[in-house]
Amino acid sequence: MASGQIFNGYPAMVRKWRLTLTDDTGLKDDLPPITTWLNPLLALIIGMQGILFTAFEQLLAAKIDGAVVAGTYDMGLEILRAESFAVMDRQVIHTHPRTGAETRLLTLRQRERNHPTPVKDARSWLEQEPKAKLLINERSDGRWSRSLRPASCLMTARSSAGSA
Repeated sequence: MASGQIFNGYPAMVRKWRLTLTDDTGLKDDLPPITTWLNPLLALIIGMQGILFTAFEQLLAAKIDGAVVAGTYDMGLEILRAESFAVMDRQVIHTHPRTGAETRLLTLRQRERNHPTPVKDARSWLEQEPKAKLLINERSDGRWSRSLRPASCLMTARSSAGSA
């Protein structure tokens, strides 16, 4: 059976399952629970599964591309890298009413190793970045450093009176 013939059965299958994953704009924003459509999908022959997963992947990619263009795409998790992290504060920000599962907000202190930049590179960056400026550390024999505004700010540790 050709893949076009298998895919032509998609509308009949959707009617049989009483399932709609798309609307006029593509993939729906509000999808049904996964068991409503995944269990019947997994009962199909492998060839049909592949075609349907490919179609779903294309719809999902179009939805993501649209969100990126609209500026509403949420990147999700971010990988943080540092010499070390210390948890400064923990707060429960949500407790699921039925299961009691907690969502916690952690405030982190991030420690990074200093990697000195050669003067030649610092001067090159100064020419390329209008907000950059060179600083001189008078306590270390006049060594140069560069100062750029950080690309993003994660969270800062809160300090309370009397804490170091």
